[in-house]
Amino acid sequence: MNTDQVLGDGKFVVSIDKARLPDSPAPRTVQMSEGGTGNLNCNYAQAKERYGLKHYWTYNGEKMVNDDHVHRGSNANYRAYTDDEGRDWLALSQLDAEASGNYECNYKYPDKQVFSMEFNVNVK
Repeated sequence: MNTDQVLGDGKFVVSIDKARLPDSPAPRTVQMSEGGTGNLNCNYAQAKERYGLKHYWTYNGEKMVNDDHVHRGSNANYRAYTDDEGRDWLALSQLDAEASGNYECNYKYPDKQVFSMEFNVNVK
């Protein structure tokens, strides 16, 4: 945080530097079975609460919103939720090979930076 005080002019200016995000962990490879279910989770609860972060999931770089299918080419379903301890989950069901791909758990900071945890999901 930087401050510039020019009290004689009646000004007190505060500017906030960008947050210093931790390094993202290495992507995790996850094997799941076709026709089955699977779960991905992220535990960034303390930072999410402390800094008012916005959470969202992506599949191959696209936000997963408003539909229960992972993407149009797949019959796999998903449900995103937060448990009582603040962990963010992505529950996948009716998995098919087309649900394989890159899933990311994203946390957007107020300064628009994004911290992500990546999962490379293979469905066989």
